[in-house]
Amino acid sequence: MSRLIPTSAALLLLAVAVAAQAPAAAANDAMNSGVTRLERAEYAAALKDFDTALDAYAAEQRLDHAQHEYMRMFVGNRHHANALMKAMKAWVLKHRTGTAGLPRAAFAAFDAWVQERDALAIATVNLVHNSPDWK
Repeated sequence: MSRLIPTSAALLLLAVAVAAQAPAAAANDAMNSGVTRLERAEYAAALKDFDTALDAYAAEQRLDHAQHEYMRMFVGNRHHANALMKAMKAWVLKHRTGTAGLPRAAFAAFDAWVQERDALAIATVNLVHNSPDWK
């Protein structure tokens, strides 16, 4: 036999669930907006959107989502990946003293990942046709 949750308690649980999803949705929306702005050649606005996405991911301690997005872009569109990497490097530099509310070890790991991926990207030739990176 199941018990019904009183309406006020059900609404409270729903509000908590929605609030927990808000940073993820905000991060995803900002990341998608950054890509859209890149496609419209709005580079500066795209970098701001990526910074917003990184802040939202950091707030929920899910910078692994940003790493995944970068890797997806790296394979699919190096121009987008390069822009996101530029935003990641600026974000790390901006938060290096305060760690963006992350545990110090988590921030250091993300910082190291950004440095490593940036070095690998520079060393990796993009062989996709019509790409200025391989010329």
